[in-house]
Amino acid sequence: MRVTILRHAAYEDAGFAEIHLQQRHGATLQRVMMHEPDYRLPALDELDLLLICGGPMGATDEALYPWIADEKAFIRAAIEAGKAVLGICLGGQLIASALGAQISTNPQPEIGWFTLDAHAPEGCFCLPAMTVMQWHYQTFALPEGAQLLASSASCRNQAYQIGDRVIGLQCHPEMTAEGIRYLISNFPEELQPLPGIQSAADIDAGITQHAAQANAVMAELVDYLAQTLD
Repeated sequence: MRVTILRHAAYEDAGFAEIHLQQRHGATLQRVMMHEPDYRLPALDELDLLLICGGPMGATDEALYPWIADEKAFIRAAIEAGKAVLGICLGGQLIASALGAQISTNPQPEIGWFTLDAHAPEGCFCLPAMTVMQWHYQTFALPEGAQLLASSASCRNQAYQIGDRVIGLQCHPEMTAEGIRYLISNFPEELQPLPGIQSAADIDAGITQHAAQANAVMAELVDYLAQTLD
């Protein structure tokens, strides 16, 4: 399997999804650093799965990051070409925006471990109810034709699926312990005592409780998309 991973910050990668793709599927990974001036998007016939990572910018920040327009055009083309596409956090927002859905500020931030309520639309990936890492301020409306897979108490649209091969997530089941601890160590200014934001100590404690289950679900999601390519 040939996987192209679109990244938007040096510190934010595909986490456990990347690990599982290599270990379980023997995937060939091509990483495109969209935030670097010399990025090169591949030809669509060079990839089977497009994986779009998170990042600190917004999905509609083309004025600040002109490459976002290029990336969204590439995402649209990949979907139209029938590629498997998975977007995580910013990635899920970029898919939605590329397909004409609105991006807006969520009623409150979600930073920390929050519970997902699962929906079960027929014929879609079964995302279970679970506690998962979140780190976001914005949310997406559902693109046309999307099925809602999960919600949380303060963010209705946590995951969606379009057809067989396109899934967008707002949450972060891919985050490893190392990635989470990097964020809480390097961005303490974001951990304000506000509704929807947990303390660094609570987030760290949640790693032992919840990260393994979330990573296992991430692996199942990758397997689901991989089997659509067989």
